[in-house]
Amino acid sequence: MREIPPDLIDRNPDQPRKHFDPEELEDLAVTFTQVGVAQPVVVKRIGERYQLIAGERRWRAAALAMLDTVPAIIRNDLTGSKQALLMLIENVQRSDLSTMEMARYICYLKDEEELTQEEITIALGNKTNRSAVAHYLRLLKLPLSVQKAIDDGELGFGHGKVLCGVDPDRQAEIATLAVKGSWTVRQLENYVKRSSSGKKASTVNKEVADALNKLETGASEVIGYPVQIQHSAKRNSGKVTIQYGSLDELDGIMAKMGYKPDFDD
Repeated sequence: MREIPPDLIDRNPDQPRKHFDPEELEDLAVTFTQVGVAQPVVVKRIGERYQLIAGERRWRAAALAMLDTVPAIIRNDLTGSKQALLMLIENVQRSDLSTMEMARYICYLKDEEELTQEEITIALGNKTNRSAVAHYLRLLKLPLSVQKAIDDGELGFGHGKVLCGVDPDRQAEIATLAVKGSWTVRQLENYVKRSSSGKKASTVNKEVADALNKLETGASEVIGYPVQIQHSAKRNSGKVTIQYGSLDELDGIMAKMGYKPDFDD
């Protein structure tokens, strides 16, 4: 244990967390000013300076509070996967990583540190399971525009899981609909399920299927809710389904369609 000036400490480039809420840092800095830093950061020595292993949020807040020193535990024995695991555990336990931050860091542990999914699952404890680790890795195969939507919080982990099972050519398109309509995971699941089953049951040719996809997309954008079109090539007929989650949403859909109910009080 040693007291180290914050300006002698450098962040770790492999740190999984890239975003730190400015307001949270301000609040933590005020606390540090009043009562000091109770939990030390963990560092390793590199020449005349130190590199963070765990505790970047505390280090940033201490610097913001203009503290002369911050308590630090020096661990030069931590290298490779041990250090990576400590960083991951510290981040997950203190403040949850975003979905894509978690996905990228799990990928780093797997590819660079050569940890197995089992070892990663053990490190994450009750935060996830082996199946979830696999799903996180699959998110990195989504189009960059979809990953950005998840990064920005417009879509969540559940949305990403559903989109991983969609035809890659339609992932970005459907993700855009989900963002614009603020769809829940259930709405997205139903949209994907009904679109898929509708196409299989209809046995329409590719040209018609593409046209139906465009119609679904256009209708969903206009209405703001998931729209599915199920078409039967044999009967040359079908049905249009619009999903809603409450009566208020139904009122909104009807209003967009130009219908204004005139109910008696």
